[in-house]
Amino acid sequence: MGTRSLTHVYDEKDHCLVTIYRQMDGYPEGHGQDLLDFLTDRVIVNGIGSDTPAKASNGMGCLAASLVAFLKEGIGSIYLEEPGTSDYGENYTYTIKRDGQSGTTLQVLHGEKVLTSGSLKPITEWKEENAL
Repeated sequence: MGTRSLTHVYDEKDHCLVTIYRQMDGYPEGHGQDLLDFLTDRVIVNGIGSDTPAKASNGMGCLAASLVAFLKEGIGSIYLEEPGTSDYGENYTYTIKRDGQSGTTLQVLHGEKVLTSGSLKPITEWKEENAL
């Protein structure tokens, strides 16, 4: 049986744009690391110019679409579900939001326990200490 996860990506108005269901490898060292690899050093911009960094997204909708493309490798494993949905037997829930500036924040839940919330941190710093 796989370790399931859900990833919610929110826009600047706090509306869930997309929910990504991952059927296996949803644990921090799998899906969590994939998210960190994608998000680290990514810049959120408003408009595209000749000086736009290579690792940029033109708003959160662009980021959500790019994330799906980054994660999806052939048939199965990664699915799009109704935005904001839950109760898929997920072990982990990841939430990505804009940080108010040009970056993103990440919250990771294991069940109801917060592993990390806020700025991007290495997985080695994620701890299951704080209950919601």
